[in-house]
Amino acid sequence: MGALIDNNDNQNEVVVDGRNGSVEISLQTYQDIYNQITGKSEETTKISKKSIHVNFDDIKQLDSKINQILEQYRVVSSNSTFTIFFDKNQKETYSSLERFSSFNSSVNACTESVVVKYNFAIVLPQTNRPQNYTIAIRLISRVTAKRKMLEDFPVGVNRSFLMMISSKTCEIKVSYVDYVVSRTIIAAFDEWLDALDSSKESKYINTAKRVSHYASPVFKYLSLIFCSCVVINLMPYMIGTDPKVPQLASLSLLIFLFLFFAYKFSAILGRFVENSIDSSSDISYINITKGDAKMIKDVQGENKNAIIKACAGTLITFVLNFSAKYLALHLKI
Repeated sequence: MGALIDNNDNQNEVVVDGRNGSVEISLQTYQDIYNQITGKSEETTKISKKSIHVNFDDIKQLDSKINQILEQYRVVSSNSTFTIFFDKNQKETYSSLERFSSFNSSVNACTESVVVKYNFAIVLPQTNRPQNYTIAIRLISRVTAKRKMLEDFPVGVNRSFLMMISSKTCEIKVSYVDYVVSRTIIAAFDEWLDALDSSKESKYINTAKRVSHYASPVFKYLSLIFCSCVVINLMPYMIGTDPKVPQLASLSLLIFLFLFFAYKFSAILGRFVENSIDSSSDISYINITKGDAKMIKDVQGENKNAIIKACAGTLITFVLNFSAKYLALHLKI
């Protein structure tokens, strides 16, 4: 086979330059010939970070959409598998949706992910042999993935980093010969994905997350400034009219300890506020077991507590700073 020449008049046909001249063939035929010669298939992958709520009915709907696509082709063989992964490194695999629907949903284990895989061979209208295709769809429970990482990672790992690496919620990979078939499958998956229930986080929380890493430096330097004002305003009352050298040395040490304590305490409060903000997340989950339902309820409560903690930490910092400023202006020693 010679060089491939594009035919601008018809995108479904190509011109192949061979020994006996140029030959016009369909794109389907060209892709089939290429597959026969090389034995290679193409692969396309699509990843989504959308916060989704998936239950068993949604998985049934996904399976129905895939089967509807296959109905328009001449399928000569097909099989599917449904694998559910739990948070305790356990998994169960089923050979059909009917068998998958019979699994014990009353277990306390939490679903980490569900992988649905289809293998099928079809004969397209302008080809004479079966072509093999594979669809692999992975649905991920973000709440379970986050909980598992918090348990596995060392204490002190930044929560925003954990959220970044656990942000993926679903992925589809299609191994194909004919691009049109692949595009049809991806379009059906996108349609299914758009129809899922999802959660949207407040724009205020999203803004807070983007600037949460500034909490610690802002809190500690703001406190240092306020406490320095306290010291400056109270200095005349603390040193008196005839200060002695031992008195000044003791006073300097006390001032240093006071400012150092205020600086460190405010930094701790800032990190507390940062971690509280970062621990709040969009709730994206797979809800097909009793354990899933319980975890979802727990995470919803944790999100509310995280916002309360962040507000409380911020309020405490400002109350302490303004109290110090008030003392500087009104306390007489």
